[in-house]
Amino acid sequence: MRIVRRYFKELFENNDRRNRPAMKKAAHFFNDLATIMIDHFLLLAAKVMDPAESFGHENLSVYYLVQRIAWPADVANKLSICVDRMQPFNDHIREARNKILSHNNLDTILNEEVLGAFPDGMDSDFMAALGEVVELTHRTCVGAPFNPVETFPGDALDFNKILGEAEALDSYMADHPEKRTEIVAKYILGWNGHG
Repeated sequence: MRIVRRYFKELFENNDRRNRPAMKKAAHFFNDLATIMIDHFLLLAAKVMDPAESFGHENLSVYYLVQRIAWPADVANKLSICVDRMQPFNDHIREARNKILSHNNLDTILNEEVLGAFPDGMDSDFMAALGEVVELTHRTCVGAPFNPVETFPGDALDFNKILGEAEALDSYMADHPEKRTEIVAKYILGWNGHG
């Protein structure tokens, strides 16, 4: 979830980049990409908030951690507080998960209902509380802080760099149409391994 959220922020919430010419030229592609990332994030967030058990099967969720594991009293209390902080976000996205993300509810589709909207910042609060759950459970079980391999928005940054370079080249070729054939030929020959 953290990776998807960071990539989305870098690509679509960074004011310097979200109105790039390439994004305007390929508007449908970037709209679809944003939708895929949002849907995936919401589905992952909803799954984390699933009940400890559904249909006779246990779910690895925050409720499983709180309800099925015998924690020391102070840890159980802190976990419950974190889950309580996460629940408002879940309340906003649960219907979207049940009617759009996991199923194609006909009435919802026909009525063109908008589901899953939430107040600004609520997703960040949810992620912060989830991070505390992860840290607390790891520290309690392993005896050391949770040190994930930190994810940086590097791929998204690289992607934005490639878009910027393409936009610069496009602008250059518009200003120098006589060089367009030469540039394209060099690219194609180099791309085919002949250059």
